[in-house]
Amino acid sequence: MITTTQGGRQLAAIDALLLRHQSLWRANSPTAQHCSAYQGLFAHLSHYCADDIARLQGDDLLLLKRLAGVFPDAHTIAEIITAFDTPLAQRQQEPPAGIPGRKWQQIQAFCATQSPLLGEVIEWCAGKGYLGEALCQDPRHQPQSLTALEIDPTLVAAGNQRAQRLQQARRIETCDVFSHAAEAFIHQHSSVLGLHACGGLHQRMLTLSTQRQAAAVALAPCCYHRFSDRYQTLSNAASQSALQLSNDDLRLAVRQTKTARRGETLARRQLQRWWLACQQLATEQGRRLPHFRSLPHSAAKLGFAHFVAQQCAANALPGLSLDNAEAALQRAAQQQLQDEQQELAAMMFRRLLELRCVLDSALFLCEQGYQVQLQAFCPSELSPRNLLITAQRPS
Repeated sequence: MITTTQGGRQLAAIDALLLRHQSLWRANSPTAQHCSAYQGLFAHLSHYCADDIARLQGDDLLLLKRLAGVFPDAHTIAEIITAFDTPLAQRQQEPPAGIPGRKWQQIQAFCATQSPLLGEVIEWCAGKGYLGEALCQDPRHQPQSLTALEIDPTLVAAGNQRAQRLQQARRIETCDVFSHAAEAFIHQHSSVLGLHACGGLHQRMLTLSTQRQAAAVALAPCCYHRFSDRYQTLSNAASQSALQLSNDDLRLAVRQTKTARRGETLARRQLQRWWLACQQLATEQGRRLPHFRSLPHSAAKLGFAHFVAQQCAANALPGLSLDNAEAALQRAAQQQLQDEQQELAAMMFRRLLELRCVLDSALFLCEQGYQVQLQAFCPSELSPRNLLITAQRPS
């Protein structure tokens, strides 16, 4: 159980660490490489090869363990982020047709943490309503009604067709959750559930649920920087802190590669390397490429020349000479390695930043009179976004 006092202490401890080392992790901050306090850290990082980096990018605790000798506060960070037990992986179940296996396992883990849902259930930002589908199949949960809210009419239509085909008594409503229309769906007897609702979407879920005095809330938040022009804290404790975060700061909180396929990771790195080389060629030729055109991973199979042509088109340039492409690619590979080595210093703080956001939401619910629990609902291998807030309004 999280209390205002206990959660406030945890938040204060996190903020102290983040403020002390903000030059290491904060977006667009001056480089910390030349700070005497961090020289040993960066010297150590400079010895890591690409395989080391790939392994550490996907494992917060291993990263902290490896850097503890040159960064003593790594021990404290590790203690804080392991305060919430990570459950063991459940026995894998075959997903229903049309639902990705990893997504289904996340849904099953989420459902398993919930007390029996017997009343009115609202599924927030539901997509095709897969969470509601799982609840209808779970004998522990027998909701009196199940309504899902989703803004995309295509997903709404597909989800309702699926529910009819499965003969499940649930419906998906087309609804912009930021609109006043969302208010009509939440009542004092509602349980509001959100699995991986992003940023402003889950903050809207919490504020509206408390305003409407919903009976229960269960939220696994995601992508804290999305769906808001500017990150806003919810709790009094976070609002009064000296630490104020930007959306750019919070991009670090969700930089995790553990669940990415190896092929996707390699393709993404290659495209990043090509972008660095492309910028070098442009500079040599007196050109500017201020805009990056995001391309699918499959573009890595089409070659560097195709990539350059795409970036030039996105920047309204006629083209670049590729005469010095090989030298540019070699320099880009070295720059990429150095950048990734240095970024590991920031990655020590990504889970801490995420926990700070989640604690802010949990404390907000405490301040509104709810009884709140915070836990990890699935192993990080299944989803790095595995923190779950559950809250009950006292009867």
